[in-house]
Amino acid sequence: MIKIFIDTNIFVSAFFFEGNERKIISHHSKNIKYFTSEQVTDEIKTVLLKKFNVDENSINQYLAKIILEFVLVAPDYNLNIIVRDEKDTDILKSALAANCKYLITGDADLLTLKQVENTKIITSKQLIEKLKL
Repeated sequence: MIKIFIDTNIFVSAFFFEGNERKIISHHSKNIKYFTSEQVTDEIKTVLLKKFNVDENSINQYLAKIILEFVLVAPDYNLNIIVRDEKDTDILKSALAANCKYLITGDADLLTLKQVENTKIITSKQLIEKLKL
């Protein structure tokens, strides 16, 4: 089973556009298990509400779907790496705590790391190419 952690910006893109990001979060397979974190769901709500002025009912429906379909994992991991944006540290810790093979993000600060321990940090396009989704 392939474990995949999804970052905030992937969910936000999937909310608005029918691109790679929506394809990933809509893809269901017995061979793939998706993870995210409470920090990510909090960030989704904040970004959609404050940056894009999406109505709260639509946001809550979207978050309910995410919570139902994704495993929420806590950032319970001892990480000895410095990430430029401190908020990204907990995202990385959560992906590592779940032992995810991939962390999918559009965040340049995370993408520059490429891999931390056994977790590869890649874009949605790279995941689609790797898994042939």
